[in-house]
Amino acid sequence: ELSGDKLPLSGGTLTGNLSINYAGHATATIQAVGDYFPYLKIKRTGGSGKTNYSWTHQIGSTGFYYIKDATNSYYPLTLNTSGDVLLSSDTSGSNPILTLDRSAGSATFSGTISSGAITSSAAVNANSLSATSSISTGYGLSLTNGSTNYLLYSNTGNDTLYMRDTTNSAMITAWNPTNFIVYKALSVTGNATFSGTISSGAITARADTDALFIKSVTNQNAAEI
Repeated sequence: ELSGDKLPLSGGTLTGNLSINYAGHATATIQAVGDYFPYLKIKRTGGSGKTNYSWTHQIGSTGFYYIKDATNSYYPLTLNTSGDVLLSSDTSGSNPILTLDRSAGSATFSGTISSGAITSSAAVNANSLSATSSISTGYGLSLTNGSTNYLLYSNTGNDTLYMRDTTNSAMITAWNPTNFIVYKALSVTGNATFSGTISSGAITARADTDALFIKSVTNQNAAEI
């Protein structure tokens, strides 16, 4: 039982406020001796206009520190003995949605990230990227999964889109609103139809016998080769 305004050393119930007022480094210690779980419980009961709920702060079997939703048995926050932070774990204290790894200096999400704009000062590595709208880059799109690296880019104030072989420092193609330029040998599999004039140097054509025709665009007369 309580004696005056003192708490008994063997434990008891305090019906008023508890204040620690000490002119120094004040310390409140909850210590479980042996294989027990020290914890601090914070709860509201008998509420009418406010939600009744219960939370606990506790040390688990492995020394992990938990803030636990004691009403629904979830573990919103876990601090492990490696200095890592685990957020939003399930009722077993496992499978966190977000893990902050101190030693690796990394953050790992187990689910989908929904956000506004994401700005990265370094490379973003992903198994795949799916965009429902546009993808904007500071300068070009680099393709590096093959033996030759390519860069798809455009220059400020220029309406041309370029494809460049960055491994061999060679231009491949260029697109703009009026034409398409190929800087390498052009190989076409299948038929090719040109609606305009072909301007070129020497043209070498090869075909089987009776398979190559040169046709006049004026009267459609053709010469067979």
